[in-house]
Amino acid sequence: MTSCGPVLPPEIVHKVISHVIARHLDDCLVGSLSSPVSPFDTDHSSRASAPIVALLVASCQMRQTTLIILSSAFGIPLSRVGLWRLEERPWPVLESIRRLLRRELDFNTDKHILIRLMSQAASPEREPPIPSVYVYTHVLDEISARPFKPVVLPVPGRSAPFTADQETTVQLFERYVKIQFAACPAAFQEVLFMRLQHSLAESAVSRIYGAVISSVYEAWEELEAFAKNLTSETSPGAFSAVDGAVSELMDTLGKMHAYDREVRHIWPFAVPLDVVIGVARFNEWIAVFEIISGWAFDAECAERLRAAADDFYEEFCDRALELERLQCAQKIALAEHADIIERESYTAISDS
Repeated sequence: MTSCGPVLPPEIVHKVISHVIARHLDDCLVGSLSSPVSPFDTDHSSRASAPIVALLVASCQMRQTTLIILSSAFGIPLSRVGLWRLEERPWPVLESIRRLLRRELDFNTDKHILIRLMSQAASPEREPPIPSVYVYTHVLDEISARPFKPVVLPVPGRSAPFTADQETTVQLFERYVKIQFAACPAAFQEVLFMRLQHSLAESAVSRIYGAVISSVYEAWEELEAFAKNLTSETSPGAFSAVDGAVSELMDTLGKMHAYDREVRHIWPFAVPLDVVIGVARFNEWIAVFEIISGWAFDAECAERLRAAADDFYEEFCDRALELERLQCAQKIALAEHADIIERESYTAISDS
């Protein structure tokens, strides 16, 4: 370690080191599992590029500031004796978190994980905020991707079992993750902001659109199955029932249109709505409305339904196409940027 002087302004040192550690930990958590978590697991030639190692040996001031930040980030006690040290190694905690982040969580089968996480989240002040934000955003993503049936959970600290359905669980973890995000230092908030925004936005899309889309699917399947059994000898009452079923489905489509219009108007997240919906989800919706718009049922009510479905089909096709164009343009821009950097690096090497 170099000498302890000169001493730099502590607030500047803390701010700079916080940003370095925040980005390094983010890379560790979301990076390749083949990369070692601990900077001390690397060979000697690569240690110089490990920012935490460099900070720990740079000076007494930088070492102490680094240890203070790591202690706060992981909730690990800090020994201030001698050169200072953490009383526990943070790397096993980091390793367990990043492996959890890569695990698909199906809470229909992984109930024990849900119980443990809800028990921890019920007392957010006891948990270090930074790891909690990563874990809770992953939980929200997994709930959005894999809905689960309501389960009765014997959550520790509660006098009675807790019935957790998807909606309630999402609301709880959204509240927990917002509390923990607010407790994170500013440097970590900057790194985590877009990740949290995307997770909350995905949760909102699943919650807002999920129920109405499911209603459309179910109503259409029932209507189609019922209409297939109709013949010229079927009683007029059955045809009236079809008309009523079509009216109900039309009402559901109207609600979907109203929800979509309102959400697009008041969308509060930094990530654009259509980016969160994604091309794959748009294509699923397009496929359904294409089937409905081609329904070969000879009745006035069917014509109205086909027209309404066709409107959705065309709108979602346009939005999906625009999103694909945007993503394609972004890929081209990134490729051109990488090519420019490569050429500049080659020129600099040649000139030297």
